[in-house]
Amino acid sequence: MIKWGLIGCGAVAERKGGPALYGVAGSELTAVMSRDIDKAADFARRHGAASYYDSLQALLADHEVNAIYVATPVSLHASQAIAAIRSGKHVLCEKPMGLHVAECQEIINAAAEQDVKVAIAYYRRTFPNLVEMKRQIDAGSIGRPVFARVQNHAPLRLPEGEQLPWRLQKNIGGGGVLMDIGSHRLDLLRYLLGEVVSIIGSARTVSLPIPVEDSFSFHLRFDSGAEAVGNVNWNIQQRADTVEVFGDAGKVWINNINSGDFHMLDKNGQETGEAFEMPAFTHIGLVENFVKAVKGEEDLICNAFDGLRVNELMADVYAQSKG
Repeated sequence: MIKWGLIGCGAVAERKGGPALYGVAGSELTAVMSRDIDKAADFARRHGAASYYDSLQALLADHEVNAIYVATPVSLHASQAIAAIRSGKHVLCEKPMGLHVAECQEIINAAAEQDVKVAIAYYRRTFPNLVEMKRQIDAGSIGRPVFARVQNHAPLRLPEGEQLPWRLQKNIGGGGVLMDIGSHRLDLLRYLLGEVVSIIGSARTVSLPIPVEDSFSFHLRFDSGAEAVGNVNWNIQQRADTVEVFGDAGKVWINNINSGDFHMLDKNGQETGEAFEMPAFTHIGLVENFVKAVKGEEDLICNAFDGLRVNELMADVYAQSKG
């Protein structure tokens, strides 16, 4: 049984990751930690955790807990993940893995010393329509992959007369739209098409009154020779969340990732479409995979090296975007 200790009681834990921890066979939410003890107590009560704490040290000292879910702002990921690893606990860490590449490497080094599992929460790898997309690509149904394209427009609503949320504070979130939702798209393309050998990109503040970037565009080249382009924006009002992969004999595409839809024009000229049932909570597939990986039944679907590679790609874009 994986007995989770949850660090952080914010929106991600409430709506995505938290319910998944007790919604999977062989997994339960055992303890909750927040610096606000009342918040921790309330979360524990509503989600069925037996214990709650207001310090990381107290949570890690709970011998009932054997895995930690880090669901805090990015600036805390490395220190909290490493502390959990050094206490001998497996870790599921929210994305992105850290503020900087060096933090990601420190997590990897710590995990190697302790021989524990570390997964990163790029959960779209487990969505059934994207799993089917990868299966068809790998099976050669569209021939050799040549080109891919992603678009993600998620208009940002700014709070009026309030402090900016931590995702818009660079010292806490690490950046803007690239670190937040852009990182998901970079990971998704690696998942579908393999290792990236180069990235050309731009991450800039174009139109919103925020101190981090609201626009991210990129061009990737993969070691297979395939290429991909995409854009991720907080400043476009028309919502979009698409992915297309073109082979030399067909294509696969998804018009709305979160809707579960999937389409293919295969190498025989046959067009098909399907609507997959999506998980009740986005992290269900991650937690299912995590439980099996700890048992040695399968590999982690998104491991610490995958998290590191996304941070490396983002670092390249930020370096290109200076000035």
